Amino acid sequence: MKRRAPRNRTLICKETEVDRLSAEVLQVERPVSEKDITGKVIRGDMFEVAGHLPKGFVDLLILDPPYNLLKNYNDLTFKEKGRDDYQKWFQNALEVLLPTLHPTATIYVCSDWKTSVLIVPILEARFHLSRLEMPNCWRIGMGADSNCELKQHQID
Repeated sequence: MKRRAPRNRTLICKETEVDRLSAEVLQVERPVSEKDITGKVIRGDMFEVAGHLPKGFVDLLILDPPYNLLKNYNDLTFKEKGRDDYQKWFQNALEVLLPTLHPTATIYVCSDWKTSVLIVPILEARFHLSRLEMPNCWRIGMGADSNCELKQHQID
C-alpha cells in the first residue's frame, strides 16, 4: 500500500465495504428525479451527469475539484492546465452545477494553495461574496446578497 502523508484524511474502504457500497452507486445516463437519487452516490463525469439531475434540489454542495496537478483518478487522468485553462475548466464546472442548486444552498469549495488564487476570483464574481478567511475550503452562502459570505476553513 502506498504510504500516505501524515495529514491525509482520505477515506479507505475495506473490500467488504466496497462490495456492499458498490450496490448503492448509480450511473446516471438519463434524467432522474430527486427520489431516484436520494441517499445514493452517483458515479460519472460531472459534465455529463449534471444535466440529468433535478433542478434546484441541492441544499449542500461540496465541490472538491481536481487541484491543478497531474493526477490519475482510477484510470481518469487530470492533467495540469495553464492558469486561464484551469479557470475556464472551473467556471464550466460551476455552470453545469448551478441549475441543481436550491436558491438558499450552501457550497463548500475545497482547493490547495495553488488553485485557490485561480478560483477565488470566479467565486467572488458569481456569488457576491463579502468576506474571506484562510486557508483551504470556502463556504459560500447562496441566500440574499446581504447574507452571502465566503469563509475559508482549514479542514482537519
